[in-house]
Amino acid sequence: MKKIRWKKKRIFKLFLSVVLIIFLCLLLDQRSYTIKYKVNNVQVIETYDKSENLYYIDLNYKNKNYQYVVKNYAKRKIVKNFDYYRSDNTQCLALDLVDNTKTDAFCYKDKELISINLAADDIKEHYHINEKEKDLAIKTFENINIYSTDNRTYLFYNYDNFLLINGNERVVIDNDMDNLYTLKLASKVKNYVIFADLTNEYYFKRFYIINLKNKKISKWDLDVQISSDSYILGTNNDSIFLFDRKENKEYEFVPEYKKLRIVSKKDKAKVYNNGKLESISINKLKNSKYQFSHINVYNYQVIENNLYMRFLKSKYNIRISDKKDVKIVDVLGKDVYYLSEDNLYKFDGQKEILMFSNFEWNFNTTNMIFIY
Repeated sequence: MKKIRWKKKRIFKLFLSVVLIIFLCLLLDQRSYTIKYKVNNVQVIETYDKSENLYYIDLNYKNKNYQYVVKNYAKRKIVKNFDYYRSDNTQCLALDLVDNTKTDAFCYKDKELISINLAADDIKEHYHINEKEKDLAIKTFENINIYSTDNRTYLFYNYDNFLLINGNERVVIDNDMDNLYTLKLASKVKNYVIFADLTNEYYFKRFYIINLKNKKISKWDLDVQISSDSYILGTNNDSIFLFDRKENKEYEFVPEYKKLRIVSKKDKAKVYNNGKLESISINKLKNSKYQFSHINVYNYQVIENNLYMRFLKSKYNIRISDKKDVKIVDVLGKDVYYLSEDNLYKFDGQKEILMFSNFEWNFNTTNMIFIY
């Protein structure tokens, strides 16, 4: 009898342990939610989207509306305090979070929402933002003036060759193709840049591939003829997708393995919207210049020649630069790279940094710069 009772107790304890583990797993399993709470008598609306693993923080502070997006947390009520600073007609706010980190600061200058990059020096000093680098070239490589570098790889086309800059690395990638004023049907994926050999005005049967690892250019001769009236739809994983308007065909190209296939069938093609594969009519691709979409927390756009940032799902546009006639070159995570006149700038969420300049960029910028 004693052995039976002992076994029952053991089974019961094991059962309680399993129940406790299941309960803790459910408790720790973060689910999407929206909650409201107060910090220093200010109401905070905190929304967590599990599918994106993002926290959206909305609040009204001193009659100004602010929104912040925070990544990769595992708690609720993540706002601990407010870091508010006012100078003349500009008031700024950053959030102190419960893990002792701080969000970027955003400011209202009169009624306009701006990045701290556009605020006065005393505000930048309060939020420990370094002053802008002096606009003096530190080095020159071929016809590129170098002011600053980061951990990314830059590939520039200068009509004669390709110039690669990565930190202190400087490489001239020679080519044996005819000098082209503009690279047509160019795209990048993984460690490759490809562009079409459009020496024929009406069609092409060859891509050039630049391998950024071995710094060499190779030819990819196709077994199909593609119309020059084509455009790049976008990329997904290792593939580049192109639509031929004349032939009503969608192609998938994989530069790493020099493989291609026809994606479209009859009157239907395939596109990627925020990473999801969807069917679309051939006519829609033919009558517009369709582009794949990708989820990005930081969405940059040019509005009336000014550069703005808007958080995913936000309704607020934040002006981040006072440069005019801006052309966005690339957006990589939080960083946006853009041209103004003959200068290439980077905005990293807090600062605007002059990276490179080239006099030729005053006249031609199409497919001249690739950033990895």
